[in-house]
Formats: sequence, structure tokens, C-alpha cells
Amino acid sequence: MVVKRAVSMLIGVLLVLNMFLGIAFAAEDDDAASPAGTRVETEKFTQLETAKMELQNKVTTLEKAKSANATTVAQLQSKLAAVKALADGLETAQGASAEEIVAVQAAREEASTALEAANDLIGNLTGAASEEDLLVTFDTAGGSAVEPQRVSAGDAIEVPERPKKDGLVFVGWYTDEAASVHMWDFLNNTVVRSMTLYAKWIKVDEKHRLLNAYASAEELESPYVAKTLQTLGTLSENKRELTLPEGTTVYIVPGVYWTDETYKEGGVIGGPNIGLSILGENISFLGLTEDATDAIICGNRGEGGENGLGANGSWYSLGISSGFHSENITIANYAQEDLVYPRDPSQNIKKRLDSKNHAEVLTRANGTGAPDKLYFENTRFVGYLNMMVGLAPTRAYFLDSFFQLTDDSIFSGGVNVYENCTFHFFGNHPSVNGADNGGVNVLLGSKIIGMPQMTSTDVYLAKQSNAIGPNANGIFALIDTQFTGRIESVEWENVVREDARHFVSNNTIGEGKTPLVISPSQPQTSVTLTGDALNAFKVGEEYNVYNLLKGNDGWDPKGQFNAEWEPYANLPYRFLVDAKGKTMYSDKADSTNRAVLTPAPAPADSVDVKNTVWSYDTNLLNGTVDAATGVITLTAKPNNTGAIVKTIVTGTLPSGISAGATLYIRPTPVPAPVVTGPAIDISENLATLSYTLDQLGYKDTSVIEWYRETGPDTTNGVHIGTMHNDANEFFIDEPYKNYSLNKYDVGYYLRAVIKPKYEFSSASAPITVYTKRPVTAKDVTETSLYTDFKNLYFTNEDNTTTKGRWFFDRVSGTAVPWGWGIGTNGTDKIWGLQNNSGGTNTRFVFGQTGSYRDMSLNLNYSSSKVEGQGFGGNGHFMDIYVKYDPATRTGYGLRVERTAAGGSNATIWTLYKYDGTNQIPLSEPIRTAAFMPKSTITVSVTGSTLRVQASTLSEKTPLQTQQNLPNSVDISWTDETGALGDNLFGGFGIRINNSGNSSYDYAGSGMTTNNTVMLHNVRVDASERSTKNDNIVTFDTNGGSEIASLVVAEGGKIEQPEDPTKAGFMFDGWFSDAKLETPWNFDMPVTTDMTLYAKWKEIVVLKATPSASVEKLSGNKNNLTIKISEELSDGNTNVISETFSISNNAAGTYKVGTYQVYVDTKGNTQIRECYIVE
Repeated sequence: MVVKRAVSMLIGVLLVLNMFLGIAFAAEDDDAASPAGTRVETEKFTQLETAKMELQNKVTTLEKAKSANATTVAQLQSKLAAVKALADGLETAQGASAEEIVAVQAAREEASTALEAANDLIGNLTGAASEEDLLVTFDTAGGSAVEPQRVSAGDAIEVPERPKKDGLVFVGWYTDEAASVHMWDFLNNTVVRSMTLYAKWIKVDEKHRLLNAYASAEELESPYVAKTLQTLGTLSENKRELTLPEGTTVYIVPGVYWTDETYKEGGVIGGPNIGLSILGENISFLGLTEDATDAIICGNRGEGGENGLGANGSWYSLGISSGFHSENITIANYAQEDLVYPRDPSQNIKKRLDSKNHAEVLTRANGTGAPDKLYFENTRFVGYLNMMVGLAPTRAYFLDSFFQLTDDSIFSGGVNVYENCTFHFFGNHPSVNGADNGGVNVLLGSKIIGMPQMTSTDVYLAKQSNAIGPNANGIFALIDTQFTGRIESVEWENVVREDARHFVSNNTIGEGKTPLVISPSQPQTSVTLTGDALNAFKVGEEYNVYNLLKGNDGWDPKGQFNAEWEPYANLPYRFLVDAKGKTMYSDKADSTNRAVLTPAPAPADSVDVKNTVWSYDTNLLNGTVDAATGVITLTAKPNNTGAIVKTIVTGTLPSGISAGATLYIRPTPVPAPVVTGPAIDISENLATLSYTLDQLGYKDTSVIEWYRETGPDTTNGVHIGTMHNDANEFFIDEPYKNYSLNKYDVGYYLRAVIKPKYEFSSASAPITVYTKRPVTAKDVTETSLYTDFKNLYFTNEDNTTTKGRWFFDRVSGTAVPWGWGIGTNGTDKIWGLQNNSGGTNTRFVFGQTGSYRDMSLNLNYSSSKVEGQGFGGNGHFMDIYVKYDPATRTGYGLRVERTAAGGSNATIWTLYKYDGTNQIPLSEPIRTAAFMPKSTITVSVTGSTLRVQASTLSEKTPLQTQQNLPNSVDISWTDETGALGDNLFGGFGIRINNSGNSSYDYAGSGMTTNNTVMLHNVRVDASERSTKNDNIVTFDTNGGSEIASLVVAEGGKIEQPEDPTKAGFMFDGWFSDAKLETPWNFDMPVTTDMTLYAKWKEIVVLKATPSASVEKLSGNKNNLTIKISEELSDGNTNVISETFSISNNAAGTYKVGTYQVYVDTKGNTQIRECYIVE
């Protein structure tokens, strides 16, 4: 019962934390956030969660054993110490909410109770008496004698003197006779029964070295004993490369070992961006206890420079070489997570920033190539973004290991095998491209816990992969693997390749272990293995690691191979089909109607591919198999359906493993269209093109372009409308027949050029159609300028002369900043205008003719990033211009940018004045979570005030909620100089700096469009100044009833309008400034456009008087009416009345409006007392 009580209480601690904070893990992606200690620090809850899970496992083990020895009790005590240290470390600093403070207090109290219960468990299991003297003896295994100690139950042991033994170096005292499981922790372990501690000794030499942070001066006299990594071998001059003899084994005593000697310093570290590189092959780092958290190798830097994490670019804690082997250690980056080390709290260190950003851990040693034959057992990798993406080994084996990461972190390289591993995903894209060409990632009996901090519940194992066949990357095999936490669905990649084939068996999702289907929209990509087909990965109950990693040299890290294993030693672990000619033209007899499918197993010699059995639809295809190679050549039979037919061809190996390819059979073509009756009609705000095609049953895919012409037959006009269909037919839009008119069309004829075409026909000759008359002012009643970009024509033009249309103002380079395409992630499968990475020095602008005063730009957009960071990396931004002059590149507006200070879940927003190449900030930057998918920004100028309002329809992520980030914006700046108010420009535009690119190809766009912003539509309203000397006067009622604007002649006076009204307030006059400091004198002449602002006084109650009366009803029921008469500060009286059903002689307190009124009645109709209860 005590065991269960301890577990239950510890679980309760974490439930309280999650309930109050909605957070158990960290955030995704490429930034930093706020300085350490500014709020409740989220990663401490993560660390507490992990420590709790490990304590639970230890408690469960003891529960099953129903007994304990010195080792298991000491291990449990150390786990308790870790939980206690983390619970004690929970902090609330300035800015924490009341709920957060309550949560931390409750967590500490619950943790204290849970720790007491766990200590009770230890007492129950050991049966120790609290007053009994206990004997602790020290077995030195032939070393110098150490005096025993007598202690009371629950006491700690004094650290004895270090024993000595000729030819050996003392390591520490262990609770187990083999001196391998648990080293006694003199700070946290206490004695619960009489016991013996056993000395551990290490023989050191050139290839057997000891790393001991607590070694004595005498022990350090040996050249093979070191206190730090840097003194372990030959250190380079820059102290960043450590050379060890080939085949060296390093024994690591519990302690903290820094790869970067400057870990306590600020500033920016110089290159290389690796804390320490281990040069030398076949090096082993072996922790000397079974607890991997005892021996920690770490750094604490990352991207962001001096204001970020102390490095320029990705920075890894450790670099390793081929043959590296580790056991029982942690390799970590504590740039964004506190290091808490209960064995020696003097080693604790605060993180550099409170963020979940670049925290790279492991990579290849500086100057070396891809490492091979890496073997990690019971090794913990603790980091965040890009955690070990730079490692990319040829072959690696991870056994019983732990991974903490966000995005772009793992699965890179050749063949990676993960057996019985645990992954904590803090992002939903753990890999960039998965394994390299020809490689595979194999998860065997592993567990993936996912993303409580994210709104997304979907995991994508790779962002984007490419190629199919022998060179395919991003291929996985998942056997007996569990997905849990907040993960609700799993996809192979952002854009699932229809011809990819991944092997699966017995995978589950959720705590209920529901059978998992990965990428259910493309079920053919998951090949379920059963029977002999599973032997490549699992034979009986044993995972076939040798088959996966043997390569050409028979590498056998598991020691698995023997004569009995021979039948399972060369089985295919990948099988794909290389397909050429996937799109087939069924009317052709040449190579365009020929698909060649080649079986591509790996290893290539693991199966005779000529025995591949092919299956396909013989009603659609004819096939011939090459008996020598197993290659099948297919031709399509005529497709007369008028539509593309999709069919899958499958190849199966003798073992039952299958793969396939999807073919697309195009129909026989139809004749080009015949067009009759083309015409353009002009109606209010719209020009409509009409025509008739000869075959109404075929899909019309005609392409239509629109032009603005000066005459009824000119052909040198301005290109104003287009269709964004692409040559590869990824996007085929409906013919652009309806053109929306705007004021810049007035006075011009419109010309449309039709290129008639059916979906499966050739194009007819172009047909040109003109309007019968020019567009008039009466045709255009819409005053806004609006576009959804779908049919907008734009190109690079002269910024000094171009007016009345969107265009690119290219300062330098040749890149196009925005392009049509399909989105992914936050814009998944949505078509729209997306940024291109090379567009930094090109503005997308609209110059207006005339003079303007007030204006507003309303932009609807989406970021592909879903966690609030907005852009692909730090330094990326988007500018929005208003009151802008393209000719001089001057104006005002907003910059939204991603910076280290913004963090992984927010962007920085600042108002700016733009002057050519200079930007002058006008407001203090604010950090907000408003730059998300499905968002809106309005940038406006009213009088002398620049204002930005923004909101998003996206939910806040749990991390944004925990950090109390706003997901709306309302910032403004008022120009006291009058320059903004005098600005007469009406231009507007957008500038983007981002790392993604637009793409028509959804299947190939997963990486490129993941870092894009998509523009959905924009609407601009601008108050045009009359060519006469008239001025526009606008009334800002500050929330009151609307007052229409007035046009006042130059030097004229404003006719004072009726006073506006506002509920609960009394109008207090008109003022000429937004701060309401200067009253307006209506006798003053008007010499410019201006805005008057209403001032209000809140109406208050001066006196409230209650009264009551009773109306007698039949029986013993009466109606009590209570009235409150309020005397108001505006001179009026307000009466509030409520009627209640009461019994005879009732007395009580009644709510009347916002008042509580006590009434005591007598009999049926009399009132004894009536007063307001304060």
C-alpha cells in the first residue's frame, strides 16, 4: 500500500502542475525566449516529470520484488533526491500569475508528502528500527583498510578516507559486491540497515583512462587520471579538440564534465561550433554506475550570438569519431535547461535563456567525415532543436537510451537502429529528411512521448524526403513501437510519397495501445510484416540487430551472430520500386506510354530480384517481365474515360515483403475547342467575359489574360490579370472570366485574351475580346482596393513611375519575392501567394496617384509555422507599408520579425518609419503570439496616429498560454511633429525576408514551403484628398455613437455636430488631439484634414435610495416590489425595479440590479425595514 501511495502522490504532483500550467514539456523550433527566471520556468516541470517517471519505475521494481537490498534502496534514495531537488527548484519570479504561484506552492507541498510516503516505503521494505545502531563496513577488495562506522537508522555516512591499492586507482564505494550498479551518494543516501560498501578499483594505462571530477591530488599524478575532459588526453591549442589513442576506454566517475571551459562565461564563443571534439577511433566512454544521470558530459551554448545562446549558428556539446561507444552516461546541452545535479549541488547551473531553441548535443568530430559503427547503451541525449542532426552516422546502434528533442534532431545518416529507446518529442518534426539515400531508421520496442506543449497532435517523422527506389531517403521500419502523450496521429512525412514503402509491425498509439495506422490517407505506404517477412527485424522475441547493421564488415554490436543465426543474417530490410514513366499517355506507342519498374531491395544481395512477383490491373496495362533482372515493363491500354486513371503496380519478394508504384494513365486526347460568341460586359464593379465552347461535356481549362487598354483595338496596354496555371499541371484554375473593377480602370478599355483548351486537348489559336466602351466612374462604386492575389499579374517595374497596380520594386538581385503555390504545415494544401527566400531586397508594392490622408490596410495571411515563431530563422521578417511612396521608398508601417528574444513561440512587432534603406523604430518592440496561421493585420493611419491591430483564429499553444503571451495586438504611435499627418502618399506594400519558397509541387514542397508566409487577401481604404482646397474632418468618438465625416472648405469652420452618446458616460467635448488635452474651438478655421476626438466622463451614482411595497395575493403568497432610485452625476434619475414572490411576514436580502437590499415585511402589505446592504 505504501508503494502505491508514493506513486499516487507523485502522480498527483504532476497532475497539479499540468492542470494549472497546461505544460509538461517545452517548445518547438529555432529561437530563444525570455531571460532565465522571469516566470515559472517550464523546463523544470519537464525535468520533474522525467525524474518522477524514473522514480515510478524504481518503486514498481521494488513493489514486484517485495524486498530490497542496499543497492536498490540507495538507488531509490537517489531518485528521491532528484525529485526533491527539482521540486525545491520550482520558482516563481516577477510576472508570475496568481495561478502559477498557487501551482508551485501546491506542487511543493504535494512533493513533500510524496517524498515522505516514499521514505515510509523504504522503512517498510527494510524493516529498520529508528533507534537501532547500524554497522557499515567497507570492503576494500585488498586495498588499505577503512574503519567501519556505526550510525543510526536514517543517518548519512561520513565520507571515509580514500583507500589505496598498488597498481590501481580508487573510484568510489558501491552498494553491490560487483561494484557496478550504484555508487554510494554520501549527500543523499542514508543507512536503513547494516550493510557493506565495496570499493571499486580501475587499472589505468595509455588505453584505459579514468575521468574523475573528485580524484585526489595523488591520484592525479597518473597521466591517465583526469578531473576534466580537457586533461584526459592531448588537447589542441584552441582547447577544442581532444586526441586519444585508438581503442581507448575512458571510465567516467559520477560527476559533471564540461566540454567547453567557458561554460560560465557570456559573450560569443569562436569556432569551431563544437564544445569538444574527440579525435581517435573506437573510443569508449563508460559511466561507472547503471544510472546514466550520474555521469554527465555537457555544454551550454547555442545559436543567437551574444543576445542569444552564446554562439553564431548551431553549436554542439560534443563531437565524436567512428567506433565511438558509450554506456551509462548523459550527453546534454544546458543552454536552455537548468542543470540540477543532486549528487553535488555545487555543479548546478542556470540556463542561459528561458527558451526551447537550438540546443545541439552530438555531432561528428571537427574535420572528420560521417562516423561509422557507433554504439550507445543506456545513454541519455538531452537537447532541443537540431539535437544530433549533424551526427548523420553511416551505422549506429542505440540500446536502452533516452532522447529529448524538438525538431530536425534525429534519424539522419545511414542505418540507425533504436532498440528499447524512449523519445520525448517536444516538436512534431523530429527529423529533416530521415535516413540518407539507401538508409533506414529502425525503431524496435521503443516508446515515443509527444508534444503536450503544442496545439498540434500530429507527428511527422520526416519533414520532406525525396526519390524512390534504391536512392530513396526517409525510409523507416517501426516494430513494436508505442506512441503516446498528446500524439493522436502519425505521418511518415509532411508530404507522403505515394511510392514509399515503410515496414511496420505491432505498433500502437495512446495509453490504451490502439493499433497504429501511419499515414492512413496513403495506406499502401505501410507494409505490415508477418511470418518470415518479419525475420529481417525480429526472430521470435529477439530483435535482429545483426542483420540491420552488419554491413560489409560483419559489425555485430549486440554479439548476436552465430551459426544458428546464419539464416537470418542477410535479409532485406528495405524494399522499394524504382519507377520510370509513371505518367503514361495511353494514345501513344512510344516511350511516353512506357513504365519501367525495377525492384530495389537493400541489401542488394539479400534476395534474387528475378523472383519478384508482379501484380497489376490487366484491364489497364500490358506487362512484360525480364526473367534475368525481375524488371517489368508496362504499357497502358487506351483510356477512353476522358479522365486520368490511377493504378498501383505491386512487386512481392519470395519472403512476402512487397513494394509498389502508382501509375497515372492519361486518356486519349480530344479535339481543341471551337469558341463562339465571345464578349465582355461591364456591370457595377465587374467585367464579365462570356463565350461558348463546342463540347460542353469536357472540362474547360482555357487560360485568360486581362489588359487595360487606351483604345478599342490597342494591344500595348497594361497587363492587369492572369492565371497561375503551371506547365506541369499541378494547379489548373477555373477560367478567369470575372475581372473586378477598381478606380484605376476608369477611362480605359479592357482586353481579354483567351487561349481555348480542354483538359485533354491541345490549345486553339488565341482569341482577343475588347469591351465595347471604356470603364466609367459610374461603373466603379467600390472605393476599396482589394485582391486575393489569385489572378493578380505582377512583375518587376520601375518604382519611380509605376502607379495604379501591384508590382515588384527590385533593389538588387533577380529573385521574385512572392510566388503562387501550395502550402504545408500551417497552410497545408492551401493555394496562395507565398514568399520566396531570395526576395529580401525586393518590395511588393502599389503606388497610387493623387493625394491621401487617412488610410488603412487589412491583410489576411497565414504562417506555415504553427508554434508562433512565424519565420524560418532568427533575423527573418515581414514589413507592411502604408502612406508609402514607391518612388522614394519612404513611408510608415510595421515590422514583424523573428529574433532570439522572441523565442520559439512568438514574434517581435515594432512600428517603423521607412526612409529608403533606413528604418527608424517608432515604438517599443512587443512580443506576441499573433503571427500564426489564419491571422489578420490591420495597419492604419488616422490623422497623426499610426496604429496596428492584429488577431489570429489559431488557438494558443499550451506554451503560449503558460507564458501568458497575447495573441492579439493593438499598438499605436502619434506623430507630434505633424509629418505623418502631412504625408499625402497613398501607396502601400509588403517586404519579406524568409527562408522558404513557393512551390506548385505539394509532394516536393515539404521543406521549402515549411518556412513561408502565405498572403490570402488584402483590402486597402484611403481617403483621397480632393483636388479642390477642401479638407476632410473625421470624428473619432472613442467608442461612442458614430458621427459622419465632414468636408470643409479651406479656411472654413466646422459645423458642430450633435453630441454623440455612449452608455454609462456623459459627453465632455471635442478635442483636437488623441490625448484629449486640447479642446477644439469651433470658431477656428480649418486648414488641413483633421480628426476631432470625443472626451467622456463616466456617469456615477451620487445617491441610491431604496423603497419597497407589497401586493397581497390569494393564499399566503404576496408580490414584493423593490425600487432603487439613483441620482446620477449628469442630473438625471434612474430607477431600478425588481418584483419577488414572498410569503407572509417574509424578511431577507434581495438582489436588485447590482444592489443587495434587505426588506422586512409585516403581515401581508406592511414594510418594517428597507435598506441597502453594503
